[in-house]
Amino acid sequence: MNYRSMFKGTKLKMLTSAIALALTTSVASADEGTDQDLSGVKKQTSAEAFEADVAILSREKGVDKASVARAMKFQEKFESQAAELMAKFPNKISRIWLEPAPSQMAHIQFVGRVPAVQLPANVSAKGGGRFSLQENIQRAEHIADVLKKSGKRNFMTYFDARTGKVKVEMAMPNPAKGPNKAQVLELLQRNAKRDLDMPRGLQAIAEGDIDLDVIQSEDEIYTFEHSRGGNWLRDDGFRECTSG
Repeated sequence: MNYRSMFKGTKLKMLTSAIALALTTSVASADEGTDQDLSGVKKQTSAEAFEADVAILSREKGVDKASVARAMKFQEKFESQAAELMAKFPNKISRIWLEPAPSQMAHIQFVGRVPAVQLPANVSAKGGGRFSLQENIQRAEHIADVLKKSGKRNFMTYFDARTGKVKVEMAMPNPAKGPNKAQVLELLQRNAKRDLDMPRGLQAIAEGDIDLDVIQSEDEIYTFEHSRGGNWLRDDGFRECTSG
């Protein structure tokens, strides 16, 4: 799942992504009120969009279309199952993720012990999660806020459900001058001492909870491009964009 917090210049961008299978929010289309002339645009049917998505993923992954189609149908079915589980076990699910297509395998990690629940054979369940999914997302948001307040620019953070860590991606002209994980952790600990009412999940962030990647670039770490239509395309089992 990738709930991303992005900061560039003086503007913080929050992208709540439908990549997070269990969340009900989705990527908001940019400029919905635009005056674009769409009179010449041919709308795809759901079936046409599905076939287009299958063709794109099949070509990119070098896998036959039938295998990709089966994987996509499984992913769509699992999304509804995940939503039902989230409603049935509020605050009890820590992570949900899918294996990359053409695999038809999904995983769920519960907070604490695995409850008595029947799952399909291709959905694995395990316990041991420390925090709920919402708390994990909140941790990613918190790290973004702390980095912003410390003057950091051109970065994004998100909770990576596959690894269970908060991913921090930062672009700098000279990566050698960027922070390391220990320095990010020091910023978090300093902030925690000033806020005694901070939720437990935010106080407990450790160095092993962070996956930091500082790259050499002067470009924005994330840019938005907008189009309409198409179904969701998944790269590593998570929704990335549509085929529109």
